Amino acid sequence: MQDTVQGTLGAFGHMVWVGKLEAQGEVDPSLRAGLIIGSWPPERAVLLETATHSGRVRVKMALHDREPPLPATEWEDISIASLLLNEPVISVVPMGGDGDVLSITLPRPGMYAVRAAGKNRVPDEYEETGEEYLIDLWPEADARTPHILKLTSPYSRS
Repeated sequence: MQDTVQGTLGAFGHMVWVGKLEAQGEVDPSLRAGLIIGSWPPERAVLLETATHSGRVRVKMALHDREPPLPATEWEDISIASLLLNEPVISVVPMGGDGDVLSITLPRPGMYAVRAAGKNRVPDEYEETGEEYLIDLWPEADARTPHILKLTSPYSRS
């Protein structure tokens, strides 16, 4: 099984979110790990940090049966976390309402790994730089704390 959606989303305040379309509660910034800058307990959604403060970024989200190989080397920043979803839908949502909402129907509710990879992340907050994100999802049995797999972009070093 692989289901894929892609589109252009508006980032606002350096963020887009991944998870339940309408997460409730306060974000927990202690769960920061590279691209993942916070989570809504209990793991209903994660915020992804974009280099772009206010503008459009390209996003591709893919659902897999199992953990796929790490993306190619041109992906400069990679972080991973878990989401516990009580509904069988996951969305990537633009902050500020600009751009597409990307959604995938999951085979069932439950625990999913979410691995986010970014490229063309440069510290130019208001210009479109070709910034892109790849979000891989797959079912998993146990929750994991967000952590960094790779952090090499110019933005992550600024």
